[in-house]
Amino acid sequence: MRDSIVPYATARKIGWTDVDFLGSTASYDLFVAAAQGGVTEGLYAMGLTDMPYRDTLAPVAQAWFDRYKERYKVDPNIGAIYGHVAADLVMVGLEKTGPELTLENFVRALESVRGYKDIFNGPEVNFAPDKHQGANSAFLAQVKGGRWVRLTEPLGF
Repeated sequence: MRDSIVPYATARKIGWTDVDFLGSTASYDLFVAAAQGGVTEGLYAMGLTDMPYRDTLAPVAQAWFDRYKERYKVDPNIGAIYGHVAADLVMVGLEKTGPELTLENFVRALESVRGYKDIFNGPEVNFAPDKHQGANSAFLAQVKGGRWVRLTEPLGF
């Protein structure tokens, strides 16, 4: 995260304010947005799911947030969101595989997943024998008031 915060904060500190900075999805993290002193205010990054701010999540995601916080005694971060989505996709694959669990059957089951939507407003996921990427969109977000704010609908790539 320091790799995102320090260059941006330094550029702003020396007066380089006539340029917009766009970070990768790795910059899209709670820690970056909430950097001390608001030094990342205005930074842009690409995101895959809504940031886990409880007050902006859908009710089903809020319930997940509460269970997470109760169990781990901290608010979930974006890594927890990505981990949940990955685990949920594995579960979908296992359910589609059925009782004959082999590597080949599991891969075939995952390749049949179409229209998967996670509870965090992430992109639709579709797999196929020749498409293992899953999602092919992200949205633009910006740090405003110490929080990531979604600026666009999903942008395809």
